[in-house]
Amino acid sequence: MKRILLLLMFGLGLFFSQAQTPITIDDTQTVQQLIEDVLVLGNCAEVNNVASPMNSNLAGLGFESFGAFDGTLASPDFPFDSGIVLASNGVNQIPTGIPAQNGGNPPWIGDPDLETLAGGGTSSNATIIEFDFIPFVDEISFNYFLASDEWPTFVCGFADTFAFILSGPGISNSNDYNHDANPNTPDLTLDLGGLNIATLPGTNIPVNPTNIHDLTANCGADALGEFAVPQLYDGAAFNDGTTSYNGRTVPLFASAQVIPGEVYTIKLAISD
Repeated sequence: MKRILLLLMFGLGLFFSQAQTPITIDDTQTVQQLIEDVLVLGNCAEVNNVASPMNSNLAGLGFESFGAFDGTLASPDFPFDSGIVLASNGVNQIPTGIPAQNGGNPPWIGDPDLETLAGGGTSSNATIIEFDFIPFVDEISFNYFLASDEWPTFVCGFADTFAFILSGPGISNSNDYNHDANPNTPDLTLDLGGLNIATLPGTNIPVNPTNIHDLTANCGADALGEFAVPQLYDGAAFNDGTTSYNGRTVPLFASAQVIPGEVYTIKLAISD
């Protein structure tokens, strides 16, 4: 069975350090070029209506919060050779933490779907890419990981989040999510206009730093992060010099069954 292979990396927060073997970032491509030439590989789908309804440039900040990355010259342990990146700050500062512009300060607006998925609260610095596609196969898949400065210090309190929200034939708009990974509390039934497929493998738990971290964080009872899954945290990548972020997940995989020839929409979104 063939699949659409989509490579993504996401970044959150700011951290000023000097990387030794960083990835490189190209912030000159349009959102159309990123999706058609970098993200969707092979002849497995027809892509239409590519748009970015929110990003740093639309917020008037004069720098890009999405782009392409090249990891081939980074350290041998960097998991992906290339792909696209969505960030809640300027992508130019991902390699070293030193912004060519003013990073994510002042902040721009967030995304209500991500706020709902995190269990409430407010968000900021949202970067969103949406597009329609007609699959020629019956499954789509993503390889991705999440990088963030919430690791290791803030994983008990800040549910910075992102989503891959898929909508179309056979996909319900309302779905159940275990937003905090707590088996003792009821799932939240959320209408995101589609299904978030960025969840921990085999579960309905959204991927974010509070749900994936080293348990040495010692989050207290009833705190976010209490029931995190440590196996999906890449402890070896802490401050490894490939990006300016403090930590990241191991490479993750998202997939969904689709009906060939039908029209689907996917929303890629991230925010603080």
